[in-house]
Amino acid sequence: MGTDTTYTVLEWAMVELLRHPQVTKKVPNELRLIGRNQLDIIAQDDYEKIPYLKAVIKETLRIHPTLPLIVPREARNNVNIMGYDIVAGTMVLINAYAIGRETALWDEPDEFRPERFLNSSIDFRGHDFELELQMKRVVREQNSGSARLSELGSARFLKRADGEQKNKLG
Repeated sequence: MGTDTTYTVLEWAMVELLRHPQVTKKVPNELRLIGRNQLDIIAQDDYEKIPYLKAVIKETLRIHPTLPLIVPREARNNVNIMGYDIVAGTMVLINAYAIGRETALWDEPDEFRPERFLNSSIDFRGHDFELELQMKRVVREQNSGSARLSELGSARFLKRADGEQKNKLG
């Protein structure tokens, strides 16, 4: 996942935060707990202290996959999935966009609700089918550094914006 994909995730996260002010209000509350003042730099050490923002990024990836159709994969073994026989050697395309909106996997899949990830073990590290497809390449290439970059980049932006807004209000 290069800079283009990281910025795409950041852009979609900002779009969703602007569309959902109730979600946007929760992020600065979490960020105020980090650092001494509103404009402190957010460091890698702060990563585990921002669970709500991490949930925002996961929800952003669920709704706005960076690759709607995952790079084709070759089936290693013969397998039957939902009544369909897939022969070893078959090239398979996976629709990540559809998975992110699958009603069997997600309650109200068209709603932006980061809270669904707060008490969830679903993560980017390749063990969960729901998000695995979005981040598998990232995990392989950068050990989920790009996902962390998206989260920390969002945190830095939102913390600065919150501090500047407070300064304007006096």
